Amino acid sequence: MKSISLMQITVVFLTLVPCGVFVASGQDIITINIIGPGANAKFVQEGKTAQEPVEVIVGQSVKWVNKSDMQHSARSLRKLPDDTRIFDTRILTKSGPKQSSTVLFDLALFQTAGGVPGGSVTLEYECQVHPSMMSSIVLKSNEQPAPPSPMPPTPAPPAPTPSPIPPTPPGQAKLHVFEAVTDGPNQLFTPKTVDGVEVGDEFIWRNIADRDPGLHAVRFPNWNNDRECFEILGSDVPFDVEEGQTQENSESDSRGTIFLRAKLVRIPSDKHKIDFYCPVHGITMNGSINFAACEPESNSAGLPEYVVSSGLIAAFDAVKVTDKKSDSYFALSSDFNGDGKVDLVTSGLGEPGKSFAEVAWFENPSWRKHLIGMFDVPVALDAADVDQDGRVDLAICYDYGTCIFGCTPDNGTIAWLRNPGFVEPCQPWERFQIGKLMATHRLAFGNFTQTDTLQLMAVPVVGGPDGKIHDPISILVFSKPDDPATVTEWPSEEADNSLRVIHEIAVLPMETVKGVALDSVLTASEEGISWLRFNGEKWALSNLGTGELGQINVTANNWKGSGAVDIGRYGPDPCAYIVATEPFHGNLLSVYMKDVSGGLENITWSRQSLDVFGPLNNRGEGPGHDITMADLDGDGTDECLVGLRGPMPYCGVQIYKVQDLVASKFIRQQASPVSTAQVIVDDFDNDGVPDFVTIPYRVLTYYEADDTEVMLYLNRTPQKKAKSDR
Repeated sequence: MKSISLMQITVVFLTLVPCGVFVASGQDIITINIIGPGANAKFVQEGKTAQEPVEVIVGQSVKWVNKSDMQHSARSLRKLPDDTRIFDTRILTKSGPKQSSTVLFDLALFQTAGGVPGGSVTLEYECQVHPSMMSSIVLKSNEQPAPPSPMPPTPAPPAPTPSPIPPTPPGQAKLHVFEAVTDGPNQLFTPKTVDGVEVGDEFIWRNIADRDPGLHAVRFPNWNNDRECFEILGSDVPFDVEEGQTQENSESDSRGTIFLRAKLVRIPSDKHKIDFYCPVHGITMNGSINFAACEPESNSAGLPEYVVSSGLIAAFDAVKVTDKKSDSYFALSSDFNGDGKVDLVTSGLGEPGKSFAEVAWFENPSWRKHLIGMFDVPVALDAADVDQDGRVDLAICYDYGTCIFGCTPDNGTIAWLRNPGFVEPCQPWERFQIGKLMATHRLAFGNFTQTDTLQLMAVPVVGGPDGKIHDPISILVFSKPDDPATVTEWPSEEADNSLRVIHEIAVLPMETVKGVALDSVLTASEEGISWLRFNGEKWALSNLGTGELGQINVTANNWKGSGAVDIGRYGPDPCAYIVATEPFHGNLLSVYMKDVSGGLENITWSRQSLDVFGPLNNRGEGPGHDITMADLDGDGTDECLVGLRGPMPYCGVQIYKVQDLVASKFIRQQASPVSTAQVIVDDFDNDGVPDFVTIPYRVLTYYEADDTEVMLYLNRTPQKKAKSDR
């Protein structure tokens, strides 16, 4: 399993002047023991009690011994031009012959690392399995410095510095320089953005990370659109003009290296920004070129922004559940064979009007596939034991239509699928109709009006047929009959008919909201965030926030409001803050905070901007698609997992952790780089902590992600103790 966790890694590379001559036997071995639990293990030199940099003299060997409870390794952060490491112990097991590994730090290694006679180099290293585990070797020369030349001394040349940027005479084209630098633990481009550029301006992207050199490069995620805007003038390292990035394996750590020099020859027709980032360090090291006529990405009302900084929140082991899928959209977790392990269901949409889509479940932990059935445009699923036989069944909505603009009253079938049990050979699940509802887009089992009978809420995405996307939507709640296998339609009631363009819902279990004895839902719609519930006598709808209103006259479909939503715990309050992507398929991330602690009744919510995911595409859409809350580190406060469909750099799963809700401080981590339509949180390895699964967004002829594997991320974050448990 590959461990993935985002961390800004700083490689230290120093040249020191020693005081004397160091002599060491080639047989000398220094032992470093890896001790401590899991990802909290330390690299401790034998004979010492704490981790600290270990001094090694050229000719000595270092032996790493794994005395921890998990597999570990030690590999240098610095890579060679062929992408290998300066040293690498490979995986060290908990016992046996591969429990230890010895590396000889000879003269060749010293010189490869940049060492000079009489000097030293600092080689930072990490654990491949747990990248948050880092330490360093200070490798010192065993030779004296070369004697001084008998020639008269001449002044040493000054250290290389970035070429100065000459002032630009008024009315002439400007030169803009983006420099890759290291700032403490962070890697960044400076400046991050330039504004008001004009045709004829020139741009340089280069590396000046002289204090802590590290590999850098540049990539343009929207190169298909941006390529026509530039005339390529040159570069010090190969630049792939087809892919729009520094050629693979050509990343540079040399100070002053120019990754690209280009002239702006035209401004994009849609006046969008041109985004770029460093493919070595990911999307947190990014920047942009802003055009004078560019539409603002933030809310037109000028929302106050939360303070977001990059940081390590959680660590995961990545497991591939499926190979590449031809189409994919929806996923759901439950134990389908009754073995006590959480399995996974996935589906795509097929190609409307041409091919059916496969719905299948995957058996944990082998992830063997079992076909459930083939359906015409299945959109959503939910799981419950419908016939009360002890096996988990499914509800499904399918026959959706060609798209939200092509739904008709004849579309929209809702059915339940009976789990046949774990039998060989695999057989399709029997299908029983529940009802019809045009454009049904989300389903949720629960107890919404009473607790005696299982119910299913069906939520369409649009309310009108044939492109009338802004018509009001009828939300129905179906109640299970006594024998659900013999009826052709379940009895239903309308919960609401006032909302428009509902993209997502979040179910609030009855115990979540104080004073509410039934399940309720948050909706993300054109009206923003709303709370829909049955109050014992009738259905009630409360608007908690209007969402994004600044793109109404910017996008072709006048999207507004909210697109995805969930609510999170902060300390003792399970409904402390709400996070939403906005608007429909939006590029904005907003957080809603209430004025007092408590439930959801009679509460005033204030909206603030949390993040922006690049410019809108030519459909007026952004990458935001799903939001899920989970307490990943066990501290009693939920983190927010945001699923981005892409394209890069706004792709995968971003995790946001509250540092101080009152002071508006969050930290952010990219946990997955793979296109994400949904984030499914569950305990997939039965260790008591939440993991998550991503399913890519690949909807044929609409948005087709390149990376289409379903991925499982097993949570390896050290668990804290919630304040309420102390």
